[in-house]
Amino acid sequence: MSVTSLSMGLPGFFVGNASCQSRSGIGACIDNAAAGFLVGAAVGAPIGIMWGSRILDGKGTWSGTLLGAGAGAGTGAVVSLFLVEKGDFIIVPSVALVGSVLGSFVGHELSHAANSAPPAPSDVHLQPLVSVTQGGMTLGLGGRF
Repeated sequence: MSVTSLSMGLPGFFVGNASCQSRSGIGACIDNAAAGFLVGAAVGAPIGIMWGSRILDGKGTWSGTLLGAGAGAGTGAVVSLFLVEKGDFIIVPSVALVGSVLGSFVGHELSHAANSAPPAPSDVHLQPLVSVTQGGMTLGLGGRF
């Protein structure tokens, strides 16, 4: 996931830097470049999660992972827009990246659980037993093996 996030973040850095209208120096566009990097990394995170899952024979789906990433990134971005002060808009892509990573994991795990076979029923049946006598109660386990 780290490799794909970084590899998608690098083009985002250049696109964010190129979208800057200021021509006053190299440090003037660092906010736009950082925001572009974070958005690119948010796009790369679900790709890395799915590749890692495929290597480990996971049963999660692309649609579940991407749906989770989109929901997490969108929720994080909308919530951070309500909490951000003017001039601190780098927080929005940062929270979108965190939401994308968390949403990717949740979406992948939910789709993995939906695609996994249910556990085989066991032939062992245990049940608690209570016996009441004149001298008191007796607790135990009864079962069939």
